[in-house]
Amino acid sequence: MQARKANKKVWSMILVFALALSGIVTAPKTAEAATTSNVKYQTHVQKIGWQGWKLNGQTSGTSGKSLRLEGIKISLDGDAKALGGSITYRTHVQKIGWQRWKTDGAMSGTSGKSLRLEAIQIKLTGAVSKKYDIYYRTHVQKKGWTGWVKNGQTSGTSGKSLRLEAIQIKLVAKGDSATSSDKSKVVAIYGDDTNKPIYGNGVPIYGNGDPIMEERSICNTCGEDITGNTSAHGKAHVLAGEAAGYRGEYIIVGYTQVIVGYEKVIIGYEQKIIGYK
Repeated sequence: MQARKANKKVWSMILVFALALSGIVTAPKTAEAATTSNVKYQTHVQKIGWQGWKLNGQTSGTSGKSLRLEGIKISLDGDAKALGGSITYRTHVQKIGWQRWKTDGAMSGTSGKSLRLEAIQIKLTGAVSKKYDIYYRTHVQKKGWTGWVKNGQTSGTSGKSLRLEAIQIKLVAKGDSATSSDKSKVVAIYGDDTNKPIYGNGVPIYGNGDPIMEERSICNTCGEDITGNTSAHGKAHVLAGEAAGYRGEYIIVGYTQVIVGYEKVIIGYEQKIIGYK
């Protein structure tokens, strides 16, 4: 009986060994923690302050609220951080211009000074830059979302006094693009801002131009205007024993009418973002 049990045990071990060799049975593996490569960022927003951290393409900031970005912090996390290298960035700030490059979570911009961010540049350095590209786009006052740019290119404007209102940043493997995983694109919808009418010319307003002159006959004796009645008027003076005669004088009888301006009428409105599609 014991011999039979021993034989069964031996045959069981042989079967397991054979199955393992054929690939049907594999040895259990130790569970490994899933790791990802992240870029994380947070922005300092007018009237709000520092928002929470956002990751990989999420929107930091606001849209449709006319609130400026004032500062930003950006850093790497996960596998991207472990690779080595850094993420560096700089911002174009109202009244200041381009600031110096900041690195790995340091603040770029200002806080407590009420100065808007107007543009940003972001790039990777070191080993991480060999494996990844950094893509980003900004939501700009009066313009909406810009197109995606990458690796140190400028997103936003300078010299136009337009605020950044939001930002999205993505860490993308070399060879991919920022929009390759997008199911849709954000497009701003614009409408009339009735608080900001645009005026144009309406009905013309007329005023005096050149004078209109006419010749008059003026009596030399009494100074009366005798235009068209010179003979009879002169005869009357002669019969009265007075001298008779007259002279010609030019007087202004009116003016030509010219356009000196126009009534102002509303011909449209400045455009503002009223939604997205």
